[in-house]
Amino acid sequence: MGKIICVCSQKGGTGKTTTAVNLAASLALLEKKTLLVDCDPQGNATSGVGVNKNRLTCDLNQVIDGRAAMARIICPTVVAGLEIAPARFNGATLRRTFNSRNVDTVHLQTALDRIASAYDYIVVDTASALDRLTTGVLTAADWLLVPLPCQIYALESMALLFHTVRRVRQKQTSPVKLAGVLVTMFNNADEADHCFLEMIAERFANGLLRTVIPHDRALEKAADTAKPLAIIDAGCDGARAYLRLAAEMMKIINNSGQSGLGGFK
Repeated sequence: MGKIICVCSQKGGTGKTTTAVNLAASLALLEKKTLLVDCDPQGNATSGVGVNKNRLTCDLNQVIDGRAAMARIICPTVVAGLEIAPARFNGATLRRTFNSRNVDTVHLQTALDRIASAYDYIVVDTASALDRLTTGVLTAADWLLVPLPCQIYALESMALLFHTVRRVRQKQTSPVKLAGVLVTMFNNADEADHCFLEMIAERFANGLLRTVIPHDRALEKAADTAKPLAIIDAGCDGARAYLRLAAEMMKIINNSGQSGLGGFK
């Protein structure tokens, strides 16, 4: 049964979608059959793996709305071994569907459960909002990955995220576990970033992942080309970092590693 990894951050600009896309691609490159699920209404993860949204006839909106099975919308990407459940340009309707109608979060979980056995890992990109759609993903997920840039505002926003996750966990028989906090956009030449890293290492203790994602312009350029960085330049700093992240996530999940961050078990 494939493990579902939710990549989540309440604040925008944290490297969330970049992390979802490049983690999923790296897992596939490590020969793990992987599904990327685009639950961000902006649909950037869909574009980021080379899918032309104009050519899609249905997307995740139809799955959540009950008009299509998850298996029907899944399509290949530019990475061998990586498939995607996409969101189109009208992805904003995904959030409206989930929030304004009487749609139970169990519906999304059921859709994911039905296809989970076909994959080793399922990586879900979420919106930068703690609405019912994001809560539904957290309910369905096995593991939570939280990207955190070296920004104090991003750090402050994590309190509400963890509060939301604790509330979700109380309602679950198999609650989501915290894989860890991932430092992103780290500038090794910036003393302030080093100070920030030391501070959060002390604050989060064993909840902080060992992998650190550097500030690498190649990651931005890769998004412009609609390809994950690892298949453009596998030797650059950003690509190597995400391959290390994939290996670290596999180790955590396979060993049932758990962090003590904020009461997460």
